[in-house]
Amino acid sequence: MAACLTIKTIKFETAGDKDKVTPLTSSRDDFFTDAIDRALLKGKADIAIHSAKDLPQDLHEGLKIFALTQGLDDKDAWVSRVHWKDLPLKSRVGTSSVLRQKQILQMRPDVTIVNIRGTINERLQLIKKGKVDGIVVAACALKRLKLDSEIKDIFPWEGMPLQGQLAVVGRQGDHELENLLSIIDVRRHYGKVTLVGAGPGDRELMTLKGVKALEAADCVFYDYLVDAGLLEHAPQAEHIYAGKRKGEHSLSQEDLSRMLKEKAFAGKRVVRLKGGDPLIFGRGADEIQYLRSYHIEVEIVPGISSATGIPSSLGIPLTARGVSSSVAFLSGHEEDEDRGHPKPVAIPQADTLVFFDGSD
Repeated sequence: MAACLTIKTIKFETAGDKDKVTPLTSSRDDFFTDAIDRALLKGKADIAIHSAKDLPQDLHEGLKIFALTQGLDDKDAWVSRVHWKDLPLKSRVGTSSVLRQKQILQMRPDVTIVNIRGTINERLQLIKKGKVDGIVVAACALKRLKLDSEIKDIFPWEGMPLQGQLAVVGRQGDHELENLLSIIDVRRHYGKVTLVGAGPGDRELMTLKGVKALEAADCVFYDYLVDAGLLEHAPQAEHIYAGKRKGEHSLSQEDLSRMLKEKAFAGKRVVRLKGGDPLIFGRGADEIQYLRSYHIEVEIVPGISSATGIPSSLGIPLTARGVSSSVAFLSGHEEDEDRGHPKPVAIPQADTLVFFDGSD
């Protein structure tokens, strides 16, 4: 079939190509794909090749990613006349990414961020013209252009999701092209992450579906509040402790999310075993968003939350006819709140209130 395939290249200018003034921090998410997406939907093109990180969060209805290619390099590079550690105070640093801006300011709050746009060569010219003292760009972009020598340093943080990868997009229902392109789709080799609720501390309150996930797992990340006996359902798996207690974190959330990703990239069946229910006052939502930004399949197996399991085991109804017709779950603390200066908790209108982490 491939021998009979005729390819014709058509070039389009997107809004992002035409407008090099609007900062990416304030542009819409299809800034670099709009014109090409319209061409696909109108049948003027059959497939589109994008920098994967430029794809909008939600593709236009009727479009589908047929393939993601293997990335060349997902790190961020520092380009300047000096190394990052030698950058003078109050220097001007050019970047176009909100995430990079945040990471830079965490390391050097004294610098001034300059929003930059344009091609790699246009950005390099900003340094030569003295517009900025250095720029942060994707290392893969410099490597593809044989400009490796411009790299002064590689930053330690994780790059943008899908950085260095290409995405091939086509019309939904075009199975012939989708099947043809599947051979280059790295997602074929990905594993899967299952977020499993372990229940409120009683191993007998674990769901059967959760047990089946453990029995099939290659790797299990488990929390402090999980009954360790549940790991007996996964004797074949690698067990990694990822618990968090006050003042004692075995893994940061960033490191944990990265490890989940790397295990899935390696084709592993990963179980993230979380106390209670994975989506009630845990970091389940953060982990799902992170993993799906890399197009990793995520499944959620609900668990019995302590908010319902403990009152029920004690015979305390959260709702009762004629007494309580509504219930609200509240966290006693905001994320990263200073315990010495707690913020007041907004109390919703509900008949029954259940507090998590209410003590200091």
